[in-house]
Amino acid sequence: DVRRRSDFSLSLSPMTMPHELCLVFLMEQLYRAFTLIRGVEYHH
Repeated sequence: DVRRRSDFSLSLSPMTMPHELCLVFLMEQLYRAFTLIRGVEYHH
């Protein structure tokens, strides 16, 4: 079983989504986190 062999599991939502959509969500969250760390306003 893949889940047992994995080192960790990442859950973005209880919904089932295509991998491409999950990647978009993850990239947006990373962008948001790094802009906040740099002190840049996220919402203009």
